[in-house]
Amino acid sequence: MTMITTPAGSIYSESKGQGAHYLWSHGLTHSIKTEKTTGIYDWEPLAERCQMVRYDALGHGRSEGSMNPGDYRWPRLADDIFRVADHYQFDQFIAGGASMGSASSIYAALKQPERIKGLVLVIPPTAWQTRQAQVAMYEKLAEMIEVDGPETFLRQHQIAPVTPSFLTELNPEYKAARLHELEQLNPSWLPAIFRGAGASDLPGSESFADIRCPVLVFGWQGDIGHPVSTTERLLELLPQASGSIAATADEVRQWPTRIGDFIESIG
Repeated sequence: MTMITTPAGSIYSESKGQGAHYLWSHGLTHSIKTEKTTGIYDWEPLAERCQMVRYDALGHGRSEGSMNPGDYRWPRLADDIFRVADHYQFDQFIAGGASMGSASSIYAALKQPERIKGLVLVIPPTAWQTRQAQVAMYEKLAEMIEVDGPETFLRQHQIAPVTPSFLTELNPEYKAARLHELEQLNPSWLPAIFRGAGASDLPGSESFADIRCPVLVFGWQGDIGHPVSTTERLLELLPQASGSIAATADEVRQWPTRIGDFIESIG
């Protein structure tokens, strides 16, 4: 467990296991702890198959934050991936991430392709034609926190339905655990975090031909923030992509094993 310095603030990281280098980035308003407590992804077995490095993104979890929205844009977050990799002396590595983390991993592969041996993209976020509604929602959340305070933001999450609905099969206490973790976020940074996300999008379709490494893509059904359309389009655009779209909790439970197989196939 260590803190890594970045221009916008120090970020928390941890490493577990030995073998192939795998660097994982979580999603927006999540953290290492959130992924553990909500119980959606069980990444712990991966540490038996590789050296898995995880970190809390700027403004999340145990990392420091910034009030500058530009610090949270996806291409900027990609720079932190390399800062973490440099700290652990990863010359080459497999980059993986969920949602925001998958987006920043894509930008990392475009920025320094010679260092990225493979990509694992889990529930890629809404992008391109479907992005505008999400951008409007992020601005609404930022204004809500600034005007009404974080309590109103948390109440909105409390009454919102769990999507996809099968997440409660993975953990019946998912919603309570998620709300608890949201309460830990620093409200001073949240407006900037949401506006940084709102100012971000995946790169244009022509860029993906430059990502020549193997890519594993997992999406799921029933989540407008992570629509099937993004996963399907990435599978079309990326030259060496494979993957699937989950419709059940059992299919999501298979993801860690499939990711482990993918990592070992690259070495």
